[in-house]
Amino acid sequence: MMTVQRAVLVLLMLLSSTAMTFAQEETKMPFILFKDIIRKTDKPDTKYLHPILKNARMPVIFASVQEGNLLRVAKYGKTLSNLGNEWGRYHFINKTGKDLTGLPAGYLNPDDDNLFFGENGEYELVPYAPANSKKIGTSEWPNEMTWKHVWKNYYIITVYKGVHVVTEHLTVERDGKDVYPILGESNEHPPPNSPGFTASDLGYRVFITPNGRRESYSMLLLDNESPLPPDFPKDLIKWIP
Repeated sequence: MMTVQRAVLVLLMLLSSTAMTFAQEETKMPFILFKDIIRKTDKPDTKYLHPILKNARMPVIFASVQEGNLLRVAKYGKTLSNLGNEWGRYHFINKTGKDLTGLPAGYLNPDDDNLFFGENGEYELVPYAPANSKKIGTSEWPNEMTWKHVWKNYYIITVYKGVHVVTEHLTVERDGKDVYPILGESNEHPPPNSPGFTASDLGYRVFITPNGRRESYSMLLLDNESPLPPDFPKDLIKWIP
């Protein structure tokens, strides 16, 4: 009788673990990232784009995606027919209570990066950097970093310089090493036994060195044109616009 009870208990534990795994995978689909390059042959999804606000101090077409109250924004070219390279990103907390999708957007103030939305720029958003980010770099070149686990040794890493997003990319460990014991699920949920680490943003990669260890990890920055392995989950990453 005890053997049957134990077998049932083990089965329930396995089913519970499987359900948790599926639930975790569901929460990870999809991750949305901005394209670094939009070629003239591409067909951008205009629902992510904003017309240029009249009286804006410069002609810039913005793309945005809303995630909860976080509005992530990227800057592209001057016309829909030639969006070109992405050349700047910011995050904002949308406290307006409004869906800003498709509204005109632009800069109005000469001395800051506050972004205005609406036909007359009636909604003003202030750039934001998260308080729970990790300090990286050096005292001369300080940055802040957040991260999210995507799949295997793939992470989305975001690096801030003040409120300016200097890196927001899908990354992968260059040599295939498992960085999960160091980074865990995210900066908000690091592994309990992680030794901690120092990191530097080198422009084309983020270099991570665990505390007290000689081994290091080199996280390569990927874009929408980077090849992914054949078994990378379909639709786990969505590139916009």
